[in-house]
Amino acid sequence: MVIRPQSGRSARRTRFSWRGSQMSTNLSQSAPEVHFDGLETLWVQITGTLCNLTCTHCFISCAPDNHALEFMSREQIRDYIDEAATLGVKEIYFTGGEPFLHPSAIEILDDALEVAPVGVLTNGVLITERIAARLSEIADASLYSLEIRVSLDAPDEQANDAIRGLGVFRKALRGVRRLERAGLMPIVTACELVVEQGPDDVAMSTDRPMEGSLPVGVNPELLPPPPSNDQFYNRFQSLLRDEGIKRPRLKILPVFNMGMLEGRRADRLLTEDMLEDFDTGNLQCSSARLVAEDGVYACPILAGESGARLPGNTLAGAKKPISLYHPSCTTCFETGMTCRNY
Repeated sequence: MVIRPQSGRSARRTRFSWRGSQMSTNLSQSAPEVHFDGLETLWVQITGTLCNLTCTHCFISCAPDNHALEFMSREQIRDYIDEAATLGVKEIYFTGGEPFLHPSAIEILDDALEVAPVGVLTNGVLITERIAARLSEIADASLYSLEIRVSLDAPDEQANDAIRGLGVFRKALRGVRRLERAGLMPIVTACELVVEQGPDDVAMSTDRPMEGSLPVGVNPELLPPPPSNDQFYNRFQSLLRDEGIKRPRLKILPVFNMGMLEGRRADRLLTEDMLEDFDTGNLQCSSARLVAEDGVYACPILAGESGARLPGNTLAGAKKPISLYHPSCTTCFETGMTCRNY
């Protein structure tokens, strides 16, 4: 297999083999396996699938009443962080659900900042002046960086709130402003979604590449010719500046075919031919693991998926090859490791 060097990081020799796999749709496929190259990124599902919002495109269907995965305890998370440190982890991300629902969120982030750079994925709604100030304090006290990513999905209120809920647009921007005033530099993360009539009409596709590093698109049957990625990016930047955010930072993400969008592209599975001459180091599962209250998973996108949960409850025991059996694996194949910083 030919390994392609990657810009910004050294080329890594990765291996994959093949075995049979059964999809939840009962479609039998021959799925590739990706071998684990070592722990670079630890994901922590701090609040499980519990969230203060019910976004129409959430890849694990988080909601205030979704108890599929529960909160993790500070002690449980600390044990995983300590183990990750012994395995040479380079960065730690906290996700959910909504991380700031956790009563010990600040203390847990402080624990992680003793070990590695930390990122938090939040909807921003719960960011108070006090929380922003405390985040700034623990960031200043650490040798490592703290990055807060706030999710918005459209540069206008109506389209965003159709996806995330009434009033969320203004509350999220308020959270971004509070973080910036506290001395942090939050990143706004956006999925390029389109809403026609309402939340049920959220459309997504990964067929049409965008002009940039992340291919994201929309269903062309529902839309007139969409704006270019540059237009979308520039509209968002203008919005953030108009809202008083002096140093706007923006990251555009693809949408995954799962959760509330499950089944829209169930035919998109990786094959042996697709991975010919492909550097599997571009896939999240080659160098990352997610921990949740019920154990260790191969990928943050597949938290709660039985096929992605690994045997045992330790990171050291979670080194088995990972089967690329799910349609979301194709999204990572097409777009790269979307949540990586580098």
